[in-house]
Amino acid sequence: MKSPRKSKNISLPKATFQKMVGAMTAVEDAKEHLEDFLTFSNKKVVSELQRARMDHIKGKVGNWQMLKARYGVSSHSHRNI
Repeated sequence: MKSPRKSKNISLPKATFQKMVGAMTAVEDAKEHLEDFLTFSNKKVVSELQRARMDHIKGKVGNWQMLKARYGVSSHSHRNI
């Protein structure tokens, strides 16, 4: 005898789901704030960011096609940061 197929879906009240989404959003926001805090607490990183910004303002930027070739970045590879 075949056992009844169990559903892999669950039902939640809308308010519960909205609370869960709100909690996940709050955790993600806290994570981003912590990352920012840790990044900008590092004097070396801040110095490097300032130097890079000044280089950019002065036009000291690399050629994108040459950088892609140098570091083996294809047009299909990308990463969300």
